[in-house]
Amino acid sequence: MRACIHAATTSLLLVCAWASHAAAEFNLTPSLLIREEYNDNIDLERDDRVDDFITIINPSLGISWKTSFVELSADYGLGFRFYLKNSDRNETDITGAQRAKVDSTFTLLPERLFLKVSDVFERVPIDERDQVAYENYLVNMTNTNRFTVNPYLQYPITATLFLNAGYTYNNIWYDDPAGDNSQSHIATVGLTQYFGERLSIFGSYSYRWYRPEGDQTDSETGSFDYDSQTGTVGALMQLTSKLSLNGSVGYTSIKYKPVKELFIPVIFVPGVGLVQVGPPFESNIAPSDSSSAIWDIKTTYRLSDRLSLSGGYSQSFQDSVSEGAVKNRSAIGAISYDAKIPITLSVFHTRGKYVEEDREDKATGGTLSLGIPLTGAITLRVDGTYSYRTFEPDGEKINRYGFRTGFDYQIIPKATVGVGYTFNREDSNVDENDYYNNIAFVQARYTF
Repeated sequence: MRACIHAATTSLLLVCAWASHAAAEFNLTPSLLIREEYNDNIDLERDDRVDDFITIINPSLGISWKTSFVELSADYGLGFRFYLKNSDRNETDITGAQRAKVDSTFTLLPERLFLKVSDVFERVPIDERDQVAYENYLVNMTNTNRFTVNPYLQYPITATLFLNAGYTYNNIWYDDPAGDNSQSHIATVGLTQYFGERLSIFGSYSYRWYRPEGDQTDSETGSFDYDSQTGTVGALMQLTSKLSLNGSVGYTSIKYKPVKELFIPVIFVPGVGLVQVGPPFESNIAPSDSSSAIWDIKTTYRLSDRLSLSGGYSQSFQDSVSEGAVKNRSAIGAISYDAKIPITLSVFHTRGKYVEEDREDKATGGTLSLGIPLTGAITLRVDGTYSYRTFEPDGEKINRYGFRTGFDYQIIPKATVGVGYTFNREDSNVDENDYYNNIAFVQARYTF
């Protein structure tokens, strides 16, 4: 599956390169990052701490291409890692070291028929209950590839009423065996009515076939097949020149395919062993079907050209990396100041209730990001995050902290050097899950 995905992406990039001579806009941006860091706890352990010096070499290539037929943006890079003390952790294989993101839209019929193709190869956390930290590469992480093909139609029934129809194919692969490799197919149809530039309303219906790989009778490696149906109605509103409100409500139902497993009733008889006491029978081990209301509400208010407030509240079903479907509910608020010192502060609350497991995760916290230009060439960057998390039915409660800061010095327009520091900490009521982590680094980047 992975080979097919990469072949599709490679072919797309080759087509892009071949056609670049005729492109209206075509840009290549190669760059090279070299970084040296010291990490005092590469395994994020409480007691058996392992430190190391790590050299990172990251060549990358950015591509943008725009014509009347296609809009494409792509970033491809290799992240080679060399450990001074633990050479068995080295990342030198091109397959594992690569990172890629391709987004493209093809216009098959002007203003009517389009095709979106995307491919993302990246490294992601496997389970949010385990170690998740800034600059963490080894622990609770896996390579993943997400390939998507989406042909869709926007047909004008009248000047203001549009029929929308489409099909989406998703192919997701994880390097770690715990991840649920899967394919899914989604058929969607809907209507959108425009009332001038400030208001539009829409309704849609989608049917999804979700087909994970693996043995569904093995709780460690398998998830379950299901079909889902979703109906939504909503509106996009520009209430004033400064205030916008977008919202939708709907309903999703999930129906699992039955999975039969053979059971043989037995009892243990001393001196004899296991004795069958009845006829074998089959039982359905698939999860119970699930359904729920869903919604997604977002608003933005611009207090000035540089200061804005935003908020959102949503509930929907999503697929986790390794534990099947999850009903996620989230609320978020943010304030952004885009000026000489850009600042973004956000707060959030999330709850994930798993459909296939007896599990519920909650998190409440906030993030901060800012950049301070000290001179025309030197910038101080600061990022921070804090969350309080509870995991049921295990009863674990943790405080998760992350902080990183650094100076970037632009030597010449194409070359930047920097130094920085990262701190991570997890404080749990399960003592063995505690850890702290310090990282110091120097780096240089050159854009050709």
